[in-house]
Amino acid sequence: MADGLCMFQGPRLKVGVFEGQPTATMVHPTLGRPDYFGPLVNRAARIAYGVALGGQVVTELSTAVEVMARW
Repeated sequence: MADGLCMFQGPRLKVGVFEGQPTATMVHPTLGRPDYFGPLVNRAARIAYGVALGGQVVTELSTAVEVMARW
């Protein structure tokens, strides 16, 4: 904190969230983690890179309402 202001020290990530079923799932050959494919992955990427600013999580209204209801 400098002069009473909180200074952000970490990376400024953009996150896009879209709900659905992937058309395919494979294990990434190098990382060994699941890799997802399909229109929902493309939609989430478009939301993240087209709408979100650094430090934001952006989703559709219906997904946000469902998340808040469950939370």
